[in-house]
Amino acid sequence: MSPEDADVHIVLGVLYNLSREYDKAIASFKIALKLKPNDYSLWNKVGATQANSVQSADAILAYQQALDLKPNYVRAWENMGISYANQIYLFITRRKAKGKVGGF
Repeated sequence: MSPEDADVHIVLGVLYNLSREYDKAIASFKIALKLKPNDYSLWNKVGATQANSVQSADAILAYQQALDLKPNYVRAWENMGISYANQIYLFITRRKAKGKVGGF
């Protein structure tokens, strides 16, 4: 495995993601990003993996990177919307757990 082959790190990231080893997946994707920083699809993969590991705020930043590179990338827009919705859901759930009524 060549340390300079971004595609190898991307495949590893996908495999780690599928096996729910999100920290390893993110690490593999970040190595690939050093080699392919302008790969909008790779930024989306980072975001999706961060979202899977309940890191919605970080995921949103990764999706924004993807959209900065390709503003009409629908998948990143969809994923960003889901991450924002998840943040709102967690906020409301935490408030309800503390006995506060009315989400906001």
